[in-house]
Amino acid sequence: MTSLFYFSISCTHVLFSCDYKVKGPRKQFFQQNIIAISLAIQSSVVHYLVDKLKEAIILSGGEGWRLKPYEWMPKPLLKINEQTLIDLQISWLRTNGFKNIIVASNRDDLTSLPVEYSLEKTKLGTGGATNKAFKKIKGDVAYVMNVDDIVFYNPSELFEYAPNGAGVLLAKPRLPFGRVTLRNGTRVVRFEHRSYLDFYVSAGHHVFKK
Repeated sequence: MTSLFYFSISCTHVLFSCDYKVKGPRKQFFQQNIIAISLAIQSSVVHYLVDKLKEAIILSGGEGWRLKPYEWMPKPLLKINEQTLIDLQISWLRTNGFKNIIVASNRDDLTSLPVEYSLEKTKLGTGGATNKAFKKIKGDVAYVMNVDDIVFYNPSELFEYAPNGAGVLLAKPRLPFGRVTLRNGTRVVRFEHRSYLDFYVSAGHHVFKK
């Protein structure tokens, strides 16, 4: 991407250097064409960068009602190892190359990290919040995730799937308990510690196109 900018600047420099040798009416015509070529190159560079820009929306409107009355902190501000949940997710996205990050919420004081907010004055629901936040996306594709769904993989894998259509990250759920197999209803014949279930669930991470 840097080389494209360099190429644009270099072409303009070479053309203007040649311009010094042109005199009379041809000079104005030549200058106009130089400017047109330069603008066309720069426009192509901008479109290329926007197309390649990795953008994300973090849905952060949850109030964490299931945690109450034990915890009254809004869900995005819950801490994991001294880091808030929202900061953890923003850092994860930035580490994986996402530049434009939109936080969809009903408040604009969730983080001091560089993000843009999509504020809800009234409850819009998941679909409404996503649709509103998409208006701040510069390109055509966005990675959309819930603030409280923590995963361990490179989100670029799902983001790059976008040309094939919308995508969703799937996972097989894991039992938090030991799974017991019985024979004749009373005899334990097998014990599996925290086994995986044989079906898929949404991991709360998606990629959508406008």
